[in-house]
Amino acid sequence: MPAGSTSTNHTRADLLAAAAVVFERDGYARAKVSDICRAAGVTKGALYFYFSSKKALAAEVLNRQTQEWNHARRQLSVARHSPLQVLVDLGYAVSLRTGPDLTTAGAHRLLFQSPLCEEFAEQQIDQWIGVVCDLLLAAQSEGELYADLDLRQAAAAVMTALIGMRVTLIAMTDFDDVTQRAAAVWRMWIPALAPPDVRRTLRLQPPSSHIHSTITDTRWVLVPESG
Repeated sequence: MPAGSTSTNHTRADLLAAAAVVFERDGYARAKVSDICRAAGVTKGALYFYFSSKKALAAEVLNRQTQEWNHARRQLSVARHSPLQVLVDLGYAVSLRTGPDLTTAGAHRLLFQSPLCEEFAEQQIDQWIGVVCDLLLAAQSEGELYADLDLRQAAAAVMTALIGMRVTLIAMTDFDDVTQRAAAVWRMWIPALAPPDVRRTLRLQPPSSHIHSTITDTRWVLVPESG
């Protein structure tokens, strides 16, 4: 990759990371472009070179969250034979990154703020449901699920539980028990998805620290965009 292209990707990634932090701290309405530029160490001209507006920048912060879901799913799928175990670990990967020191918290908070919620929430959540549904489809093909399960409804229900947990944590700014809350989601939902013989093979507790670091170290430079 040419040096200029690498620099461009880093500048764009720096802007996205800075924007997520500022959006999480100040909210979309109060966030200032000047504060984002200052945090990223770039000029306003550089920001507007990559993004036409604050709204366009916020939309890309949200888009990167979906890209992270897909990236984490791919990494987990390499290391896991069970699609259902991948789903459990993906839930932990996302949940454990919800905190005041993590840039993804900006995307979590952004999604439910007007006017962004009205324009982007349905699309973003539908994409997340799609990720879960794909994993459930793979699990079904492996015989891991109850035969009569409606995959789309099940995926939507799981996402509702995960999103509800994350919104609650953000609203309460209480991230100390995020692991326990995520574990509770899986203890509630896995019995509804998988028969007992499959459940006995699954680990419903958080993955090891090695697995967690492997799937969460990439931050905002996961998918450099072309064009």
